[in-house]
Amino acid sequence: MNINALLPEIQTGDYALFRGHSVMSAGIEWLAKVTDSKWVSKFGVYSHIAKFFWEQGQLNVAEMWDVGGYRDLRAVARLKEYDGLCFFAPAPHIVRDNPMGTFFMINEFRITPALQHYGNSTLGLVALSDLTNIHIHPDSVQSVCSGFCQHCDEACGMTFDRLFAPSDYLAIIDKVVPIEL
Repeated sequence: MNINALLPEIQTGDYALFRGHSVMSAGIEWLAKVTDSKWVSKFGVYSHIAKFFWEQGQLNVAEMWDVGGYRDLRAVARLKEYDGLCFFAPAPHIVRDNPMGTFFMINEFRITPALQHYGNSTLGLVALSDLTNIHIHPDSVQSVCSGFCQHCDEACGMTFDRLFAPSDYLAIIDKVVPIEL
């Protein structure tokens, strides 16, 4: 669906999902297929997750990305630069009903340099958590994309029992909509 047609539906805290073409994306997507077949068969497979948020009348994306850590930028610019497919997924009601939690965490990441570094070593822990059900909480490791989203969602009142991978979010969403520019 065209991004302009989706604008009235997208709320602060909703998810931007990505399916990439890089080697890292392929590895994350393979892990999702191995560990989350129930959700993957329902919604497909994703290698990256970010947060949509509205600020000063503009739709933006906030994310932890492997190239430079935390960043936020206009949604259309982010979607245009991505080498792959982009999707929209509404967040659970507790997140949509509490946008200030998302804003709080975005501002924490904006102003706290220690939070802004991407946790390359955390990727292995995400895989370990997915494959073995070992419970690792995002507060105990440097953030990756899904850990950043967990921090935002926890600030809205959600609880998690372990560090999520992008595909783990498929268990808590109701729909995924492809985004076209």
